[in-house]
Formats: sequence, structure tokens, C-alpha cells
Amino acid sequence: MCATKFCRLARFALGQLLLLMVVERSPGQPPNATPPQLSASTTRTIFNLPDSGKPKNRIGLRLRADFAGDVDYISYGYRKIDVFASTSKPVQADTEIVVVFRLQYYGSNTLTIKSLGVIPAGGSRVLIEVRFPSLIDFYNIELETTIDSNVVRELSGWGGGGIRSNTLAASLRTLDVDVPATQSGVAVQDFRYLNNLSLVTEPGVLPTNWLDLTRYDIVGCEHRDLATIAKQTDQLRALRKWLMSGGSLWVTQVGDDFGGLAEINSLLALPRLGDGEPTTGVAEKSLGSEAWRFVNLETNRAESKADGAPLILSVPPDGGELPRTSTPARPERPPVYSDGWFAERPVGFGRVVAFARSVQEPPSRLSERHRATAVEDWVDRNWVMRHGLATDSANVNFSNWLVPGVGIAPVVEFQVLITLFALAIGPLNYWLLWRAKRLHLLVVTVPAGALALTAALLVYGVVSDGLRTKVRVRSVTLLDQTTGEATTHARLSYYASFAPADGLRFDDETAVYPVMPGYHERYAYGSRFAKLEMNWKNDQQHLARGWLRSRTPTQYFSQATSETDIGIAFAQAGDELTATNNLGQAIELLLVRGQNGNWHFAEAVGDRRITDMPPVDKVELVKRFRALMTENAPQYPATIEQSIGTWNRYTRRQDRQRYWQLNGEFDYAGVGMDDNLMSERIETWMGNQGSEPLDLAPGSYLAICSRSVVAELGLSGVLEKGSMHLIAGRWGKP
Repeated sequence: MCATKFCRLARFALGQLLLLMVVERSPGQPPNATPPQLSASTTRTIFNLPDSGKPKNRIGLRLRADFAGDVDYISYGYRKIDVFASTSKPVQADTEIVVVFRLQYYGSNTLTIKSLGVIPAGGSRVLIEVRFPSLIDFYNIELETTIDSNVVRELSGWGGGGIRSNTLAASLRTLDVDVPATQSGVAVQDFRYLNNLSLVTEPGVLPTNWLDLTRYDIVGCEHRDLATIAKQTDQLRALRKWLMSGGSLWVTQVGDDFGGLAEINSLLALPRLGDGEPTTGVAEKSLGSEAWRFVNLETNRAESKADGAPLILSVPPDGGELPRTSTPARPERPPVYSDGWFAERPVGFGRVVAFARSVQEPPSRLSERHRATAVEDWVDRNWVMRHGLATDSANVNFSNWLVPGVGIAPVVEFQVLITLFALAIGPLNYWLLWRAKRLHLLVVTVPAGALALTAALLVYGVVSDGLRTKVRVRSVTLLDQTTGEATTHARLSYYASFAPADGLRFDDETAVYPVMPGYHERYAYGSRFAKLEMNWKNDQQHLARGWLRSRTPTQYFSQATSETDIGIAFAQAGDELTATNNLGQAIELLLVRGQNGNWHFAEAVGDRRITDMPPVDKVELVKRFRALMTENAPQYPATIEQSIGTWNRYTRRQDRQRYWQLNGEFDYAGVGMDDNLMSERIETWMGNQGSEPLDLAPGSYLAICSRSVVAELGLSGVLEKGSMHLIAGRWGKP
């Protein structure tokens, strides 16, 4: 990856830290200045139709289309256009209004979004919400409006300007915390001036659909405002879904004694323990309030990676105890915790950070280096790092999670067939016709043989890949059986011999982002987003056209939080534990920590089957779990090189040619799918993140399946191959 691209992405990673502090003020503001908030001034009207005069359509309909929310601060995630449709008089019957937006890039690259609304009989207005994932910069916008399937020209046209996907905002805001240069060499000013892409919350500002929060990294409010937000059911629901999916909620002014932590738990309906989250760690100190901890600011991830091997727990072959081993590069310093400044707790894939006062008021005992550690950790939670992808760049890990056995040309088989064909159509054909004294038939047998071979190769390719669409899924689901909530992160890798006519379908509250191949993947097609179409209808997000192409490896990353009644039923009597599988799929490996802290396991548990689980040693469980995770880890096929450093000169020359042919569109981001929150969680359970392996709370379990339990596949009848679904469940309170 070129240096310019790396620098741009590095700065973008810093810029994606979304700072939201309602008590924070910019330089020059008085202490009691009103904090910035979302309002009408932060929206932009892109269409107001008809342009002038009285509407001429049969119902007198007017349209105004606004970009909702912040306009200056644009990130990855989902964007929204609010379309306000109103008539001068109530309509006589239900009237269907369909709006189609075409966001056009250079040439024929177009994203088409279709959404509909209905003005009920006797009504005169409707709000149509049009959402779409922010992919790349679009410079032209076209609107087409239909009333009961009839196109209305006066409510259609071009206009509105472009949409930036991830351009850094021009307006920066000062973070009033002195931060020195870090081990990674980032300059002081890059930490002090962080792109303010946060959503400044006040009780009436939060959206009611969590997709409208996906472009933010941090949402925050004062402790006193949290009670008001908690009373707004739809807004609280959206906030919790976003939080469970990996966002960070900052709550300020909780008190110097952190007495407001229990109330935060209650208002947000947070579980007593993080769902499947490790309960302890080397860089944490418990507060006594359930799941909250102070963070050790003396050690950070960047330092442990650069200066020495992280602390891990190794499992000796003799089955003895689990000793803690490490190879630090320097003597360990005593921990310095964040008490007096902030505390945090995990919530699903996300976390809540509670500040005693504000972000700008750390205790004087904390040095600049300690404050820099906190800021680095916040920066590491930016959008790109959390998701492990950038939707406008290629992903370095694209090729390590392909559908096995398809999509790769059978080179050896083709070489054998071509060699046999050359022998048969040449010497053998000539000899046979010579003996039969029919040499004039060569003009017939040669093209006929070539046609037959071509057909045979085509049939072989189709049969070997199969006719059904195949998908390979790697997912992690955090399942809280006590509340009936499931949060799923899934990496979906597709291969379709023939593109499905109906495209892909997901729930209308599932976030779906493309994972792009790069210029050295031989299957990278000529244009990133040629013609894409998506529709919103019947509570579904329909990726109708262009999202899954024939015989082209295609990947997406999805996030969703949903209500569910699936789970595993446990009955515990003393040291004995009985489990009933109600997940809807067979379980390959089930690891359980009982209410009394004992460990249990079972293998090959069929759906609706009951199994007894006697107590076992944790060492054995760690071995089995690590072996299964290693077996199902992402791996590059043997035919694909894993490192640029191993490519030969010819391959490098080919890649340079492809790069320029594609106009640099498939340059690589500095982060991959192996770095996101889902992969990080798996590594944590394996004990590869400096924590104890299988650090589960009592009353929780890990179940590994090869078929989808919660993750949406996007297609009915799709065939799963090589999938791994990890369900981290909580079935009881300790």
C-alpha cells in the first residue's frame, strides 16, 4: 500500500474519533455555553418540488427532501434522506408515494435507492425515510417520484449537490486534554484536534432507528439527561442496539464517587454482567458496581505489541495448572488506574464510559502519558477499526475467507484436457482420417472437436461449482437468554454460479457493508460499484441488483440486534448439569460454566437433544476450544499468495498494471477483517489478547455451530459451506 494512502487512512482513523461531551466547550466559549446540538440548521435541503407555483399533479402533492442529521460531519455507516410529502387537501383514498434516488458517481456508477410511503385516506402528509450505506462519493443526485405507479415529472429531476462518503470535516474542535506524541509517532496536534463527528445528545435528538447512529463512534450525554432519554422507548431502543453493536456511550457528571453507575445500569437496562465479556483483565480494576471497572492507564495495546509479547495463558501438555507467562521488554510498572476520571463497562460489543466530571478534567495525578493512553484507546475504537473495513477501499483479508472448493479455476484439470485435445485433434485425428482416406473431413472434425471441448470445459466448470448459491459465514452472536436479546456480527462470503434474480434480502434494521477485493485479487471486477439498486419495503432491506454477481466472490459484513426466544435450557443439580439444545441447529462443541463456577462440555449435540454434562477440567476445554477455533480460522487458499513480499517479479508487474487499469480504485486500507471487534472477541476467548482464555462468568456458555443460528444469510435456500458460528450465551445470573 502506498505511503500516501497509508497516511490518509492513518489520519482518517484519528479523525473518526467522535467526541461528544455536552459539558465540553470550545475555545472562547463561556463555561455555561449551550452545547452544540442537532437542529434544522444541520440538515440540507436537496429537493423542494415543484420549484415554483401550484402543484399540477392530481392530488396537489409537494415534496421536500432533506439530508437528515449532520451534514458537515460525514463518516462511513448509513445515511438518511427525509422526504416530506404533503398535499393541500386530504386524499380520498390510500395513496402510495414511491421515491427513487439515483446517486451517481463518474460514468455509469450509480446507487439507486427506492422507498415508499402511503398517505392514508383522509390524510394529507407522510414522511418517507430513505437510508443507504455510505460507499463512495456521489456527485449527482436524481429524484424520481411516482404516485400510484405513475411518474410525476414536476416532482422529479436532478439537483441537490453531492454526497461525501468519508471526507474529513473542515470544522475541527479542540479536545482540551494535553496529549504528548505517542509510541506510534503521531504528532501532538493530531490528538488534540480530533474530527468532531459525534452526535451531541439532548433528550429529543436521538433517532428512533439505530441505523441512523451507525456512522457515529461516540454518543454521549450528561447523567441528568439520561433519565429523560430512558423514558423515550423508541430512542432508547435504538441507542441500545447501536451500543450492543459496538458503539461507545459517554455519560458525564456521574459524581466524583461514581455513585451514578448503578442508576446508569438501571436506566439503560444493562445486564449485571457483560454478555460473554471477560469479567476480569490485566488492565482493569473492579469498582464493586456490577461489570464496571477502572482502566489501567500504565499499559496499552500499542505498547504491549511493540515492546514485548502480550500476557497469555498457556496450556501445558501434561494438563497441569495454567501458569501466566510473559516476556516483557521492560520491568513492569505499578498500575495507574483511571479512578477519579472515568470508569467503563462492556455492553455487548460496545461499552459505556462514565466520567466523574468531564473529559477535560482528569485528576492531576495522571501524567500526560497516562492521558495519552486513554485517548489512544478511544481512537482505536474508530469506525474502521471496529468494523475491520473501509467501504471505499479494498480489504487486506478479503481472500482468507472464500467459499471453499469454488471460484478457483481447475488449472491442472484444464491442462490435462487441453493436452489430450491437442493429441486427439492433431496426430490421432489425422491418422484416423488418413486410414479412412477421408482427409478432406479435417475441416469438419477440427472445429467440431474444438466446440465439443469448449462445451465440456464449460459443463465441467458449472458442475464443479454447482448451480446453487453458496455462502460461508463467520459469525459471533452475543445471546442474553434472560432478556431475549441477540447481537450478531457476521462476515458473509458468497459465490453464485448464476446471480440470484431476487438479489439479497435483510431485515430493515440490519447494517450491511461490502467487503471489497483489491487489485491483486484476480477476481476483482472492473468497477467497484457499477450499478447497485436497493429497495426498502415490507420491513426489509432488499439489495435488488448488482450486489451479487455471477461467478464472482463477494463478501459483506453485517450487524444486527434482535429479539429472540432461542437458547439452551439448563438444569443444574449440585455438580451435575443437563442441557437441552433449543438453538435450532446442531452444536459441534458446547462449553458451559455452571452457576457454581464448575466447567462442563459436550460435543455433537443435535437440535432438541438433551445431554448430561458432568464437571470437567478447564484445561481440557481450553485445548478443545483452541483446536476448533484454529481449524476454522480464516486461511488463504494455497493458490493465493498471502504476502506481497513473496510475490515474484512477474506477479508484481501484473498487479501494477491492474492497479493503473482500475484507476487506483482497489487500493488497500490499512486494516482488515481480522482486526475488527468480532475477531478481537474470538481472540480474547482464546487467550490471545493478554487475558485468560475462556474467561466466562458463571451462568454462561459458548456454543459452536456449522449452520446459522441467528445470522441472516440474505437468501433462502442458500447452501452453507465451511461456516463457523460462535454463540456466547448468558442463561442465568450468578
